[in-house]
Amino acid sequence: MRRSAQKFVLGMQFFFSSSSFSTFCLLLLLTNNATGQTDSLLYPFTSENYMIELNNTETINSPFLEFSPIPYLNGIVFVSSRVKNAWKDPSIKENFFQLYYAEEIQEGKLLPSLPFSATINSHLHEGPAAFAQKAKTMFFTRNNLKKGARKSDKDGVIRLKIYETQKGLFDWENPKELPFNDDQYSSAHPTVNEQGNILFFSSDRPGGMGGMDLYLCKKTKNGWSQPLNLGPSVNTAGNELFPSFSDKGILFFSSDGHPGAGGLDLYAIKLSDTSKVFHLSSYFNSTEDDFGLCLMPPGNRGYFSSNRNGGFGKDDIYAFHLDETNLPLQFVNLKNIQFQLLNATNLSPIDDVELFTFLEHHDGFKGKNGNLYANRLVPSERNTNDLEFKLVRKNNPDFDSPDFTSNTQGIIDATLRTRISYLLLFSKKGYESREIMFSIPDLLSDTIIQVQLVPIQCKAFTLKILDGQAKKPIPTAIGSFESLCPDNPNNIIMESDKNGAIHICLPPDCAYLVKVNMPGFKSAEIQIGTSPDHASSSNVYLWPEESILAGTGQLKEGLVIVLNNIYYDFNKSAIRKGAARELDELASIMNTYPDMEVELISHTDARGSRKYNQYLSEKRSISAKEYLIAKGIQAYRMKASGKGETQIRNRCTEGINCSEDEHQYNRRTEVKVTKINAPVNIEYKN
Repeated sequence: MRRSAQKFVLGMQFFFSSSSFSTFCLLLLLTNNATGQTDSLLYPFTSENYMIELNNTETINSPFLEFSPIPYLNGIVFVSSRVKNAWKDPSIKENFFQLYYAEEIQEGKLLPSLPFSATINSHLHEGPAAFAQKAKTMFFTRNNLKKGARKSDKDGVIRLKIYETQKGLFDWENPKELPFNDDQYSSAHPTVNEQGNILFFSSDRPGGMGGMDLYLCKKTKNGWSQPLNLGPSVNTAGNELFPSFSDKGILFFSSDGHPGAGGLDLYAIKLSDTSKVFHLSSYFNSTEDDFGLCLMPPGNRGYFSSNRNGGFGKDDIYAFHLDETNLPLQFVNLKNIQFQLLNATNLSPIDDVELFTFLEHHDGFKGKNGNLYANRLVPSERNTNDLEFKLVRKNNPDFDSPDFTSNTQGIIDATLRTRISYLLLFSKKGYESREIMFSIPDLLSDTIIQVQLVPIQCKAFTLKILDGQAKKPIPTAIGSFESLCPDNPNNIIMESDKNGAIHICLPPDCAYLVKVNMPGFKSAEIQIGTSPDHASSSNVYLWPEESILAGTGQLKEGLVIVLNNIYYDFNKSAIRKGAARELDELASIMNTYPDMEVELISHTDARGSRKYNQYLSEKRSISAKEYLIAKGIQAYRMKASGKGETQIRNRCTEGINCSEDEHQYNRRTEVKVTKINAPVNIEYKN
C-alpha cells in the first residue's frame, strides 16, 4: 500500500455484519428503484475512447498533499498538509492534515484556498468531509480526541472517527462523534446523500474482508443503524477507501485490492446492482495512486486526487469535464417530456407556442440558433465617457424555426436528453416569453409539466437602425427603451438583428425615450409612443464618427469600464459563483490586446465602518485580479485597489435604511484602462 492509502489507514482490520441481500434491499430503497438505468451512466467514466478534459488545479496545489475534494457552496473543500510550522505525524512523516476551501470562478477553475473552519481544524488530522441538507450538516474524519487530548487504542495507535456537526451563525458548532465509532478501530471517509440519512464510509472494524472495507448506515427515527458491509463484490483483501456518493445512483471509491493500473485506483458501482465493479478509464487511473473522486452539479464534471507524474507536489487535485453532448447515440438517454402551455389568466390551453431549446456550454447556452444572449460593451447610461457590459437577448426573428410547437391542446411533445442542462424559451406573439432552466434526471417518471404564459396588452413596434452615410442596416446595435410613464418605469435593452431591426412589444399608452448606440457611430435618441395613433415603426440613422479613434466605443487610456454585475455578498470578498461573466468578457478583451493594462477599483456599500470597508474593497479588488489571473491574464498587467464606501452611487449612505438591491448597486468593480498603445475600436460582428 502506497503513501496515499496510508493517509488514514494504519494497522486496520474488518467486520462483516449483514447479508448482502439486506444491503441490496437498502440500496434499492436509497436509489428509488433505479433498476432501469443502463451502463450509459458509467460509459464516460469507463470508456478509453471517450475524450475527457483533464486539468491540474494549479491555483490550489502545492509541494504538500492536497486530496479528497468535495463540493461545498460555490467551490470545494479538500484536505491538505500545507500548514506551516505544523506538527508532523511521525507514522507518515507528513504535517497533520486540515480542511481548506477554494472558490470556483468557473468550471474547473479555482481561486487560491483558505482554511475552511477555525472550529473544525484541530492540532491533529482532519480528513475527508461530506455535506448534506443543503450544506448545513457536515460529516468529517478526525483523529480520536477526548476532551481535546489524543486518545489511542490498546496498541498505542490513534484511530480515526467520523463526526457530525451543524452550521451555526459564524462557524460549525458542537461536533459530535457518530455512535458506531470505536476507540479500537477506525471509521473514516464519510459520504452522504443530500438528505443526510444514508452514510457510506470506510472502516477496519473486525470481521471484514481485508484492510479497510466500505460500509453503509441508514439514519432512522431511532438513530443510526448498525453498519452494513457492502459485501465481497465490492470489498477485497486489500483496502477500499474514499467513497463518494452521486445522486445519479453511483458510488465511486478507491481500492488497491481490485485489478487495476497500480497503487490505488478509482472504481464505481451502480447502487441498483452492487455485484459489478467498474474500473474507470486511464484518464482517471494511472500507475500511481488515484482516489477521492467527486462529481459537481449537474454531474458532467468534477475533481479527484492523484500523485501521478507531472503534478505540483505529492498529491494534487485534478479537475475533469465530461462533454456529454458528444456521447455516442447508443449511450444517450432520451426522455419524452410533455409540456402543457396555459394562459395564466384563465388556464386555457395555448396553441402554436414555439419552444426553442438551448444546451448549456462553457460559454453560455447554445442551440441551433446560436447563443441566446450576448454580453456587449456599451456606453454607460450614467456617464457617456465610461463603458459597461450589458447582457442583451437576441430578437426572436433572429431565430430559425423552433424546435417544438404546441398543438391545439397546448401540448408540446419534446424528446430531450437526460443529465444535460437546458435553457427553454417559450414564445408566442401576444404573450410574455418565458425562460426556464431545465434538466431531466435519469429517474424522472413520465409527467406533464405545465407552463403558464402571461398575456400582454402591448403594441408591436419595429425600430430599424441604419447607417446614415451608407444607408445600410446596422446589426448588433444596442437599443435602450426607457419608459417615461411614472406608473410603468422600466428600461428594456435589445440588440438589432441581422437586418438592423429590433422587434419589441411595449405596454400601450406610454412614451419611451429610445437611445441607440453602436461603436464607431455617434449615438442617437428618439422618442416614441405606443398609443393607437402613434406609428408602429421608426427608422434611426447613426452617423459614423469623424475619426475612427474618437467614438465612445473605444478602448483608450483613462477609459473606465464599470462592472455592475460582479456580485459580492455582504461582508464577503469572494465573487459569487456564476456572477463574473463581465470579468470573462474583460479577460477576452485583454487577451485580444496583450499590451493593455488596467487598474481594478472595487467599492463597497456603506454598511460597516469606513476602515473595514476600505479593507474589504481592497480584498474584493484582489479577488477580481486573482480571477483574471486564473483566466490567463498576467499579474503585472493589473493593479488592484479599493475605494471603500467613499463613492456611493445612490442615496444609501451611512445610516440610511435601504433594500439589499440598493446596497448591491454600490458593490461594484471598475476597470480603468491605464495603458494601451493606441485607442482600439470595439467591433461587433453578427
